[in-house]
Amino acid sequence: FPAKHGAQKENQPSDEIVLLAVENMLYGESTTQDLIAAVTLLEMALKHSPFNPYIKLRLIDFYGKLHGYDRCWSLFRDLGVKHIQCDSISYVILPLCLKGGLYNKVLMVANEILKFHNSTLRDSGEYTNRAMENGTWSKADEFVKFQRDRLNNSLALLEAKGLTMDIAPLMTGSEIGSAYGI
Repeated sequence: FPAKHGAQKENQPSDEIVLLAVENMLYGESTTQDLIAAVTLLEMALKHSPFNPYIKLRLIDFYGKLHGYDRCWSLFRDLGVKHIQCDSISYVILPLCLKGGLYNKVLMVANEILKFHNSTLRDSGEYTNRAMENGTWSKADEFVKFQRDRLNNSLALLEAKGLTMDIAPLMTGSEIGSAYGI
C-alpha cells in the first residue's frame, strides 16, 4: 500500500522481499542494464515505503555505480542523518560526491562532522564537570574515556578536516558560504 502523508514511518512488509530480489538479481557480475532494472525496482519500492533507510542506502550504492551523483545526494539527505550518524555514515556519500564534483556538498558534510565534534567536545566537558560535582566519578571517567578513545580518534573527523583543506581553495567565497550555511 502506498504510504500517505502522516502515515506511519515503519517499513512495509514487502520491503525485505524487494531488497532480497534486488540482491538476487545482481548476484555475481552485473551489467548496466541489471543495475538500471534494480534501481527501477527499488525506486518503485521507495514510493511505497518512503521512509525505509535500507532501500535508500541500496539506491545510493546503485546510483553511485551508474554515476547518478545528484540522486545519491538527494537520497542521502532524505535519510535525515544527524549528529553522530553523520560521523559514522559519511563514508557512503563523501566518495560519491567527490567523484561527481559536488564539492559544495562535500563541504556541507564535512562541516556537519566538524560541528558535531566541536559541540560534543564542549558538551562532554560540561557533563564531566556536572558528574564530578554530583560525586559520580565513574560517570565522569566514562565521559573522558569516550571523548579521548572514540571521538578524538574518529577517521571521519580526520577526513572532514582534510577534505575541507583540500576543497576550500578550489571554491569561491559564495560557494563556501553556501556550503557552510552562511
